[in-house]
Amino acid sequence: MLVLLLLPLFGPEAAAVEIAVTGIRLGEQDYGTRVVLDITGDVDHSIFTLPDPYRVVIDLPEIEWRLPGKTLSVGNGLVQQFRYGQHDVLVLHILDHDELEFPFADRTLFEGMEQINLEILTDPQSLRNSYLTALRAFISRIRSACLDQRIDYALLSTADSLDVALTKFLAARMRRQRAKA
Repeated sequence: MLVLLLLPLFGPEAAAVEIAVTGIRLGEQDYGTRVVLDITGDVDHSIFTLPDPYRVVIDLPEIEWRLPGKTLSVGNGLVQQFRYGQHDVLVLHILDHDELEFPFADRTLFEGMEQINLEILTDPQSLRNSYLTALRAFISRIRSACLDQRIDYALLSTADSLDVALTKFLAARMRRQRAKA
């Protein structure tokens, strides 16, 4: 059995985090498995079960977690592991088609997006290879940072239809999750 603790991502509770979970204890009792959360104050909560896989959910408001890791293994008993703070996070990195392909051939006036009044008139063909190399390195760093934190990452182009790109991404994500199960 998996014990899953859910926290709201948004809502009035998210404004101020004052209460913290400082410990979790699990114990096998004659009547079943006991889960004790050490919390620094009173919190409203609900407890329910979900199927496939069968799990108990303890739903808490926004609180601070002062525990190591996000998943803790507890052995071979009825409760084998528990997770907390499990919000799905994904990064949709959307770049313009021209940023990804750098198709410019003629002398081009590039305008700075971050600096007002920054303009550079240049021969884009002389910049293309170094620009695309730097862009690929940047995308690789972003993708790696996301994957290191177990955050799903998708690079999308403005040339692609958003609904088609999202459908492909979500279908691939679902296949990965099924393969893990």
